Amino acid sequence: CNEMNLEYAEGAFRDMEECGIDVDVYVCSAIIERHRRNMNVPKALDFFNEVVKKGRRINCVIVSSILQCYRQMGQFSEAYDLFQQFRGMDISLDKVCYNVAFDALVKLGEVDEAIKLFREMTGEGIAPDVINYTTLISGCCLQGKCGDAFDLMIEMYGTGKTPDVVTYNVLAGGLARKGFAEEAFETLKLMEARGVKPTFVTHNMVIEGLIVAG
Repeated sequence: CNEMNLEYAEGAFRDMEECGIDVDVYVCSAIIERHRRNMNVPKALDFFNEVVKKGRRINCVIVSSILQCYRQMGQFSEAYDLFQQFRGMDISLDKVCYNVAFDALVKLGEVDEAIKLFREMTGEGIAPDVINYTTLISGCCLQGKCGDAFDLMIEMYGTGKTPDVVTYNVLAGGLARKGFAEEAFETLKLMEARGVKPTFVTHNMVIEGLIVAG
């Protein structure tokens, strides 16, 4: 969907509103998300602000797109602050919205806060997925909290979630980067034992990590 088609879509949206037609919230979210994917974050934010000013209902899909706009611009603090604002509103946030917040906190070096928020999410009855766990494992490795990363991996197994190749790559590469060579290679053995085949990316991340660790 190019920018010209998006302009037509926005024009049709405004025409429908002027005619008193209640536009589906998913139409709004689709326009915002397409602007974001077209790397036109300012237009996505402008359209979002227009929707909010008109008092239209906001759903978790719109929230996720807007949070990712700020993350896309590298404004992680703003993304997290906005997430907390949405959290205080009457909006049912999903694991995708929470994951943007986890990632923002990780990028800010606040992995403990990310894990705390993760516990709050699960306490609200939202079941985490592999992506949520992988984001936190990555954050733990970046902060040198490799024990916490392993604990999260074990927790995944306990909840019936199956780590994918990306999860193992993140853990193995993170361990190598922090100088835990033996543990990194044990992770490679573990993933093979679990039926996940290491890829070129896996071995490359471990090798690069060991080089960085010296």
